[in-house]
Amino acid sequence: TRLSSSTSSSPRISTCAQTPEKIDVEGMLNSLFFNEDFN
Repeated sequence: TRLSSSTSSSPRISTCAQTPEKIDVEGMLNSLFFNEDFN
């Protein structure tokens, strides 16, 4: 039960928590790079 619960909860938390952060970080970097290129 520990393995199943930990494995089922860990990926969900990691994906849900990391996905938005990664998208935000990538978006920020992309916008900064694009702004620098345009400027």
